[in-house]
Amino acid sequence: MITALALLALGMVPRGSVFATWGAESLRAIQRDLYNPDRKVYFESGKTPDVPLDLRAEAELILAFSAAATYEPKFLPDLEAAIASASAYGNANSPTPGFGNLPGFAGGRSYTDNAKLALALLEAARVAKSAKASELAEMALTFALAGVDPKNGGVADQEGNTLPLTRKSANATSSVALAILRQADVSTPKDALGLYEWVRANLRDPSTNLFSPIPTLAGTDQKTPEAGDAAQMIEVACLLSQSTGDLKYAEQARRLEVLSLAQWFQQDGELSTDTLGGSALVDAWFDRIRLCPRQGEKYGAMMEAYLALQRLHDAGRDRDGHYGRKFGISPTAAEGWRVLDQAAAARGFFAAAQALRPGKK
Repeated sequence: MITALALLALGMVPRGSVFATWGAESLRAIQRDLYNPDRKVYFESGKTPDVPLDLRAEAELILAFSAAATYEPKFLPDLEAAIASASAYGNANSPTPGFGNLPGFAGGRSYTDNAKLALALLEAARVAKSAKASELAEMALTFALAGVDPKNGGVADQEGNTLPLTRKSANATSSVALAILRQADVSTPKDALGLYEWVRANLRDPSTNLFSPIPTLAGTDQKTPEAGDAAQMIEVACLLSQSTGDLKYAEQARRLEVLSLAQWFQQDGELSTDTLGGSALVDAWFDRIRLCPRQGEKYGAMMEAYLALQRLHDAGRDRDGHYGRKFGISPTAAEGWRVLDQAAAARGFFAAAQALRPGKK
């Protein structure tokens, strides 16, 4: 995949410490502006009680601090604080334990977001060696598994759905599959494989060979594939290859990587997607070459990932250093900025820093 010109360009990639600095700047800005130490939660709009982060943003923040702490242990206290913040969203004493969309177990519950939180907490448990994170991750994944349609397959987005075809999604289904593969004692790799194959069978987009976000009814337009879904399916395929020993899943992961480049990567490094999906995609590209390379393969889409992150940093910030919702495009005053995007950017930067660290992949 990588050309001789790209190999030459690798020598021009910023050092890992530079990517780590960019990631640290994003995280410190979130901590400075948006952490409420009295309530031990993060807010979307400053330190005064306003609008607290929803569960999806909380999960992304935990992933960002996990990536930071993997690269530099000085971030471990920050990661532990983020794990503690997650507790505010959960209720282990309800008839069906799980996590609400907002702190205080409020705002409804999402199978998708519980799966995202499970993924984040599993990574946090690995990095911080935290029994608390592991306990919370098991609760989140157990709840997310309740969204699986046992008869027809797939996973619903929201609690209370009657699981009609149109309410299932690639996001929910691949998130649960990925969480299972990273916490197999709650479910089994066979269950993850069933969910993976459901997405492949029911959500194939004929124009790109990627995946539509949701199934479409007869006579309706196919939904445009989303970068975050492709990223998760790359990760699931690589982990299935490891768990089953079947190399066909590794080949499917590599094929998805090629298709994702064709769909979203521009030659100047811009990704034609949002910051959240784009950061997930570059993270998946790094993981793909680490988890399931071909024999002798060293680079995969790493060069494209570095170029994209360089573009994100150089063109995607406003004058205060905040990243926009669109990848590599500075936020407008009307659009504002979200913690979700700052955390996603930080996660991508630290993934690049780790990939560039000799002997510590």
